[in-house]
Amino acid sequence: MTQEITPKRAKELRMLCSPFVFMNDRCKDFKPETESERKRVKEIWNKNPNGLSSYFSTLCEIEHGRTKG
Repeated sequence: MTQEITPKRAKELRMLCSPFVFMNDRCKDFKPETESERKRVKEIWNKNPNGLSSYFSTLCEIEHGRTKG
């Protein structure tokens, strides 16, 4: 079974993608991405029919409720 990604967790994962995450105090308590989360985002990403998405944009879609995580 694949892990569900909540909008809150999608936001955390998106913020962890930042190149300056180590300088952002808001991210200090975020848990690292798990392999099952990475797999789930990739599954959602692969379902995009136009192919114009990325890992980051897929997280944004989940975070804003446009795609179910």
